[in-house]
Parts: sequence; C-alpha cells; structure tokens
Amino acid sequence: VETIPITLSARLRTVPAQFIALCRLTCLIRRRRIDLVHVNQHYAGALLALSCAFSGAVLVIHVRNMAEGSKSWMYRRLFGRTTRIICISQAVRQGLAGAGLLRFSESDRVRIIPDGRDLSRYEDGDRARVRREFGIGDDSQLVGIVARLAPMKGQDIFLKMAALVVERMPTDRFLIV
Repeated sequence: VETIPITLSARLRTVPAQFIALCRLTCLIRRRRIDLVHVNQHYAGALLALSCAFSGAVLVIHVRNMAEGSKSWMYRRLFGRTTRIICISQAVRQGLAGAGLLRFSESDRVRIIPDGRDLSRYEDGDRARVRREFGIGDDSQLVGIVARLAPMKGQDIFLKMAALVVERMPTDRFLIV
C-alpha cells in the first residue's frame, strides 16, 4: 500500500483551476494505477469523485463533520459516486441523510467507525474542582461536549438534547467547552 497525500487548496474556486486540478488528478490516478482513493475530508472530494469516475478507481469518503444544510449538486454527485462512506458516528450519518446526501436505500454503503481517541490522560482529572468552579453540586449529572464552535460540530444538537433532558432531570447540568 502506498499513500500519496494530496492537498487541495482554496485556490481551486475558479472553474479553470478546478478543471486543471481534475485533469491532473485523473492523470495521476491512471498513471500510478491507483485502485482506491480515500478522501479524509469530504470538502475536497468533489474533484476526486470525478477523477475516480474517469479513471475507474474506487472512492471511499471518511466523514467526520456534520453536514450543514442542503448541499450543491456537486456534493450530491460526490456522495452518489462513492463506493463506501465511513462516518464517525450515527449522528454524522443522519446528518448526511438530512442534508439529502444519502438515501435510506444506500445504508449498505455506510460504515460507522468512531475516531480512535486515547482519553486515558483525562481519567484522573479533578472533577471536584470543575464542579466547584461552575457551582455544580454532587447531586447533578454533568454532561459536556468538547469541540470548536462551528455548526458542523453539532452543538445545536447538544443544546436540543440538553433541553429535553432537563425537562425530566432538572438538576442535570451541561457544559460546552
């Protein structure tokens, strides 16, 4: 297995730049006889999807972020041409479906593979200090989300969940870090 990292920059916003990149990618895939292309972020995937279609390579997309709203025809085309889609969570998969990028009948193409994170260094955290700092008593459950503030990270879903939980468990507290 050979890995060929490719960075697609923001300079590909014009149609001529996209066309040149498409030709170069397609030639690279054909010349190197690449059988499988793995896209780590779906934002750069539209050109690779076309290149794979032209060259006959298999395309796998690894989706880590929530889909934001309805996507363009290019995104629908990208996800339609993908052999496999790897989502890091069921929520990300549902986000793709909600954005119209994935149909229910296509669920056999999707695999849920959570990102591997070593959380062992956080096991011995000072829970009491955090609770004191935020005025949260021991009788309350504390639930948090750690992510940069961006729509794709799903803080809106976290807040909706928190509102539902608080209706049944009013002492529970929620943190966005």
